[in-house]
Amino acid sequence: MGRGPNPERRERHDMATSIAKLNGCFTEREAGKTHFFREGIPSWMDEQFARAHCITHTMETLDGVRAIKLFKTVAYVAVDEDEFGVPIFKKWQIRDRRDYS
Repeated sequence: MGRGPNPERRERHDMATSIAKLNGCFTEREAGKTHFFREGIPSWMDEQFARAHCITHTMETLDGVRAIKLFKTVAYVAVDEDEFGVPIFKKWQIRDRRDYS
């Protein structure tokens, strides 16, 4: 009797695929943690909505994917949304931004 798909294997593949698409990383100044990002909006976000709120990148986190506005020394991370669905951004001071070629 054959075994079904191995969910652990699929999860590793999804993570590897996600990592391969990363465009760079930066360090959050306050916490000293490194975060990875890729250009473009999250797959679940409407392009017109992202453009209206100046969302430029997607950040991978332990609790999921975050929409961000990324600049050289600062990142605005969408942490929540208000009652109208407008993103609420938290400003992070960043350092050591590296863009992968």
